[in-house]
Amino acid sequence: MLLLASALAYPDEAGAAPRSGTAASPEVPATVGVKPPVAVAPANAATPAPDPDWATLARYDDGWARRETAGRVDIGRMGAAERLDAALEPGRLAAAELRRELETSQTGLQAFGIRADRLNAALNALEATRFSPTTRLVVSSYFTPGATHFGGTQDAPYPAGLDAAAIPARSRNAYPAANNANWGATVINYEVHLNLLTSFTGKDLLYTRLNSGNANRSAFAGNPYNLLTLDKSTAPRAGANVLEATRLHYRFPIGGEVTALVGAVARPTHEITALRPWFYGAEPGPPILDFFTLNGAPGTYNKATGAAVGAQWKQAVAEGRPYLAASASYVAPSSDAANTTDGDLGAGIAGRYSRGSLFGQVGIGGPGYVVAAAWRFGQCGLNFRRGTQFANQRQPCAPTGSGETAFSNNVAFTAAWQPASVSWLPSINLGWGASFLQQASALPVSTNSATNIAESQSWSAALFWRNLLGSGHAAGFAVGQPTFVIRLRDGRTPQDGNVAWEVWTALRVSDHITLTPSLFYLSRPNGQYTAPGKTSNALGAVLVANFRY
Repeated sequence: MLLLASALAYPDEAGAAPRSGTAASPEVPATVGVKPPVAVAPANAATPAPDPDWATLARYDDGWARRETAGRVDIGRMGAAERLDAALEPGRLAAAELRRELETSQTGLQAFGIRADRLNAALNALEATRFSPTTRLVVSSYFTPGATHFGGTQDAPYPAGLDAAAIPARSRNAYPAANNANWGATVINYEVHLNLLTSFTGKDLLYTRLNSGNANRSAFAGNPYNLLTLDKSTAPRAGANVLEATRLHYRFPIGGEVTALVGAVARPTHEITALRPWFYGAEPGPPILDFFTLNGAPGTYNKATGAAVGAQWKQAVAEGRPYLAASASYVAPSSDAANTTDGDLGAGIAGRYSRGSLFGQVGIGGPGYVVAAAWRFGQCGLNFRRGTQFANQRQPCAPTGSGETAFSNNVAFTAAWQPASVSWLPSINLGWGASFLQQASALPVSTNSATNIAESQSWSAALFWRNLLGSGHAAGFAVGQPTFVIRLRDGRTPQDGNVAWEVWTALRVSDHITLTPSLFYLSRPNGQYTAPGKTSNALGAVLVANFRY
């Protein structure tokens, strides 16, 4: 509007050349560059209407018209339009330039948007592959109704005067009539495992297991003979029906072939071994007696549990090819005890009385077979897991200040084979073990004392049908000799033989329920503590109902 007002108030610059094809008008002043004077009227005076002088009007070819009246120059509409157009031209040029810049920017923004979309898609794909920490709860519950019957010719406790004082009271007073009175009733025990499996990367595992059970007053918790202990018969140390943490450890990979384990409560002989040396007892039907879970060598695979650290290596090979494996671990069952001088109480980690075990295993595995050798160094204060009452005693520690140490070296050799497909052929499992004890010379030695043991052995053989005749059920049979003494320090011949066997079939009711009826027998579980010339045995029947979810 300001531009229009200026154009109306002032004429074209004087002296401008007339348009092509026109004659100069005699009415146009000849002054150059001087605007005509403008008469200024008083503010309160009325402005008289101009008196048109039609004689001074000149017409041009292009319709351009001007006139000067009383010192004022008027232009026509065409002149005003031309001035307005000239005034707007810089704005149009600027607008065009801005439009070009916007078009260029728009092209860049579109390219940036495409790249941003691609980047966002890549981020979404990467996010989808990231592993989120997860925890899974797996519950296993076991009902174990069953009973044990004790038989034999021994009708009284171990005779006095035959070094009976060296025999623990429970073993000295264990004979058939007393055993049937104290432990012969039919019972129903239970065991429940709450397994918390947590992974932070998809390759590691934080394992927490909470156990409870009520076998404390049952024969199936190892009463009066440790060999009666079932694989599924929890007897919490704090009392029946108490929930306790029985596992708490973390497994993680180191590179592509090594896995490490560290934990406050772990069992390295079964949880960080290079190889599982037996096929017997794999799902769906576990062994019945705890002895038959120990690969024929209880002294080596002794299930020592406590604070532990370990690592296993497994050769990376193509699937179906043989591979080598090795493992090593340390466990301190008395890691929670701070006493440093009492061998009966145990003491911390890597101490004189920690009851620690160093365990190592090497072997080779392949499609359907495994062969392994293992060794365990055990400090004093540990027993040998399962054996006769004589052989399975804790190894006594040397007296404080004696300067001596008591320990054991334990070895095991195992081999197992299973058919490649479902067949009437079972898997075949063999295991043998030996323990060599270094006793403290400062402790007294008598025929029936634990300090008299110098060497013991064990063995077992087992058959396992994973899928019996294609029925989906499993079956197993195992026989062996749990740890028994073969050499005494005093040079006498030990009388410690015993044989154990079990037979069972696992009936898969559904994917979550399995029923396993079983029988087992122990020929002489008291070993050398059986009265001379007498017999004492045990026969048991158990139904194990497993609910897994």
